Amino acid sequence: MMHHYAAAGGGAALSLTLAPKPPTPGCPLLSAPVSKGPGGADAHCMEQLLAHCAAALQANDATLAHQILWVLNNIASPDGDSNQRLTAAFLRALVMRAGNPAPALESLRPLSPVQLATFIDLTPWHRFGFAAANATILDVMARLSAPALHVLDIGVAHCMQYPTLIDAISCIRPSPPSLRLTVIEPDPTWLACPPLNTTYEELGQKLMAFALVRGVKLEFGVLKPGNMGLVDRVSTVGRNQGEMLVVNSQHSLRYVPEETAGSTIRNDLLSKIREMEPDLFVVVDEDVDFVSEQLGSRIRSAFNYWWMWFDAGEAAMGRRSEERGGLERLVGGRIENLVVGEGRGRVERGERKGRWGGRLRRAGFEGVGLGEGAEAEVRGVLEEHAAGWGVKREDGDLVLTWKGHNAVFAMAWVPR
Repeated sequence: MMHHYAAAGGGAALSLTLAPKPPTPGCPLLSAPVSKGPGGADAHCMEQLLAHCAAALQANDATLAHQILWVLNNIASPDGDSNQRLTAAFLRALVMRAGNPAPALESLRPLSPVQLATFIDLTPWHRFGFAAANATILDVMARLSAPALHVLDIGVAHCMQYPTLIDAISCIRPSPPSLRLTVIEPDPTWLACPPLNTTYEELGQKLMAFALVRGVKLEFGVLKPGNMGLVDRVSTVGRNQGEMLVVNSQHSLRYVPEETAGSTIRNDLLSKIREMEPDLFVVVDEDVDFVSEQLGSRIRSAFNYWWMWFDAGEAAMGRRSEERGGLERLVGGRIENLVVGEGRGRVERGERKGRWGGRLRRAGFEGVGLGEGAEAEVRGVLEEHAAGWGVKREDGDLVLTWKGHNAVFAMAWVPR
């Protein structure tokens, strides 16, 4: 399918109209044939083309960028195999980066809590972290014989983790501990989950009603984005006498702004959490490096990471699945921000597990690893998904993998 992106007028935008036009002879990359046979388009070639296009855009080389985008336009397809669909998402973002209008990316409609739970159940991407965190929380609770649990939730999945935790707490004898849940409401720019079609107050009412049925006393509070930054909101959280305090960060640290001149927000947040002296700090996030200021480097990292999402979705749901399409639209929005956004406009800056570990140790934490119970829970979750998913241990941490490649990590920390 041929896609035509009309050139944008004004400003410093490159004039790019992707009409049929032969690439310039003498450019080996542009003139090399790209396979579209049974195995799908050549992923390595696609990655190379995307990176070279990024370099041309950063150098303001309109001619070369136009040539590469023309080639990408002819090999990428939103209806093709997983590599072609992934490349189509990057193509859309690169055209936007050039300052030209691109086909509108269909937004994910706000979902009800039940619909969101169904959406999350499509892959273990979030369920992996839920299972690892819940099992670890219960293990520490048993060890401390805590009569009350306070969880500070810094997550993106709108509390979808907690019905399972409430259900598990209800089974504790002779009487279930009370639960206090303080939720940092995700900023609208946090792109890792579809939006919710209900307020957090209504969500809290549903959770409290469920807890009541299960015989668990639940207190629910929410800290909204408002005019306060994340560090300031965390600073307002108090701790009652006798409570076991858990800070549970699920796919959220990558949205904390990176350090800039005169600002150390990521380290400030970890230091603030350390001052709270939590009994447990769970960190779950994507094991990828998106912090480079070089567009080409970010694109290479993203292409070699997001292929897992596209490949796993097709393996589980098929190429024509509406659910798979929803998953890929979610990633498409993240790719657009990764490619188009610069400075404060780029909201997602993921770091590798090892780098987060270094930050946590410098902030005064020590890793305690995740136990066999957590690993068993995760393996039970993976049995419900495609065979390509796996879990492995790295220095006591757990890592979700797709076909052997690291996808998401889960770590447990305590104040040193």
